[in-house]
Amino acid sequence: MKVGPVKRFALILLALSAATALVAEWLGVRIAIYSGALGGMLLGLVGYLVAVHIAARQREVPRAQAGRWDIWTCWGSGMLVRLVLLGLLALAYGYLLPLEYPTALLSLAAVYLVLLSWETAWLYYELVSPLKSSKSGA
Repeated sequence: MKVGPVKRFALILLALSAATALVAEWLGVRIAIYSGALGGMLLGLVGYLVAVHIAARQREVPRAQAGRWDIWTCWGSGMLVRLVLLGLLALAYGYLLPLEYPTALLSLAAVYLVLLSWETAWLYYELVSPLKSSKSGA
């Protein structure tokens, strides 16, 4: 049974949610851990949407026409949006959770890094697999 990328992303979010709930209950700092994990999931979702756009764009437009500039422009724009969102989340956590600020940021970083790793691996697979199959088939 083949599982699509959206279902894989949903399964990773579900596993991260379960891990977040376990850690929050174990440490007893629920609000900071939950809000940080939610922020990390939001950053990961933005990154996943950018990765899906990059992969779809590469399937639509041949490499000879689009070149590599289109990918890097989209990737850079996505990173800029994530950076602005990260800054806004950090300011919000500092204002709303001043005593639990490091906990919220560490929770955000943990969840976001897992999603970023998955997004990078998925995008690599989407962009490199067609190249490998076209070289081996020729």
